Amino acid sequence: MNNQNPYAPPQTDGGFATPAGNAVIRMTRTKSYSDRIRAYRIEVDGIESARINAGETVEIPVYAGTHSVIAKIDWCSSPMLSCTVSAGETVELECGSNLQGLRVFLGPLYVFFMRDQYLTLIQR
Repeated sequence: MNNQNPYAPPQTDGGFATPAGNAVIRMTRTKSYSDRIRAYRIEVDGIESARINAGETVEIPVYAGTHSVIAKIDWCSSPMLSCTVSAGETVELECGSNLQGLRVFLGPLYVFFMRDQYLTLIQR
């Protein structure tokens, strides 16, 4: 089985995430009842870079520098998070659903009026 991330940028010497000086964004998704059978799309700098299922962790190789990260599902998303990664560094992020506990009853409110708050995205 191929365990490589199909959304990862190519590993080349052309200035794009080379093995010698690459930076990594490690995204972990929490386990929760809502959306548990669906994957979230992770966008880095506006480009879909990974898909993540409940309880999974994915590593996204990136250039060193500041990146904007957002988690999405359908037309809902998390707030955009800006993170800075140095060469050789790994930044730990965590995403999940905002609909936990009694908030699960607020689903229509999040879906129709708070679409950019439906998911959570934090730096650990």
